[in-house]
Formats: sequence, C-alpha cells, structure tokens
Amino acid sequence: MTSKERMMRALNGEKPDRLPVSLHQWQQYHLDKYLDGMSDLDAFEKFGFDAQAQYFGDVGQTQIESAALKSSTENWKIEPEVISSDPDNRAVNYTIHTPQGTLTYKSAGDRKTTWVTEYMVKQDEDIRLIGKYMPVPTLSLKPVSKLYDQLGDRGFMTEEFRNDMLAYGIRFPDRLPGINPVKIYQSYKISRRLNKVG
Repeated sequence: MTSKERMMRALNGEKPDRLPVSLHQWQQYHLDKYLDGMSDLDAFEKFGFDAQAQYFGDVGQTQIESAALKSSTENWKIEPEVISSDPDNRAVNYTIHTPQGTLTYKSAGDRKTTWVTEYMVKQDEDIRLIGKYMPVPTLSLKPVSKLYDQLGDRGFMTEEFRNDMLAYGIRFPDRLPGINPVKIYQSYKISRRLNKVG
C-alpha cells in the first residue's frame, strides 16, 4: 500500500495496512544540520514516514520581512521593524497602515522556525479592518503542480496557503482575550475568504 493510499484510507475511516505516520513539516534547519541537506520528501522516505507536503510559495506569508513587503498594497501598507537580526534570536515588529486604522503584530524566531509573539487582532475593529483591506493573494498553480508531481504516491499535499493567519489570531480565535464571541464567526468567514486560492 502506498503512503497516499494509507493516509486516504485512514482519513476515510477505513483500515489501512498500518497506522500512518507523518510530521507537520520538516524544518530546513534540521534537514541541513542533521540530514546533510536532504529534501523533506527524501527525509519522509528515509524514516518510513507518510509524507504530507505543504506549499509555502509566495502567497503573502507575512511572518518573514521580505514576504511582508511583497504583501503590501496601497490600502494595506506593511512596515516591518527589525528589532533583532540575530539568526538565533530574531525579532520583528510589524505595523500595517490601512485607510481606516493601524494594526500591529510581532514575530520572533531562531534558525529553526518563526512564531508570532503578539497577534494582530486585539479588538473587534481589527477583524473588520482585516476583512476589508487585507489583500487576498493569488497562487500560481505551476509550482503547486510541480510539488504534487514530485510527491507522487508518497503522501498528499495539505493546505497552508495562508499560514500567516496565525499572525492575526483568526485561525485560533479562542486565543484572543476580550474579543466579542459574536465576532468569532465573522473572523471565521474572513479566514475562509483569505484561504481561497486565486
């Protein structure tokens, strides 16, 4: 049974030949430091894991300074302020200017990964500004198709087209203290709109 068949059977509530085993993702740091720079797909195969590949192309993931600048538009101007460029202790504060208000969030990171230290959504009005002004990126299907072809039967692709939704707190609205619970549904609708692939 191929990894793809195994994972699809499990997801469909059917019995596979064995329990599927996978990782959320391979960090490039670990691939370079411990696995001689092998690809994530080769690492899945090396350890007998069932691959789940994520495409992280140029789709507006604003937790990285260069990508944040590419996501800027006339009505959504992102200004990253690098607090620390130390690769073992990165810190960046972001300010986003819209015609009707300003939003802020913060990220930190090290050689292994990047994480959000302050969510963008701090009050109900922030959800409205995001819904009205945040640009919805388009996605070129050519690189996605290339990854899909490379993956073959070793597993399947997962959706991570708007990983930066973590920065806004929209994917996890329960982590937004003080936000009106009625707005949770609105934030869900915004999240669904931003996750659509153009």
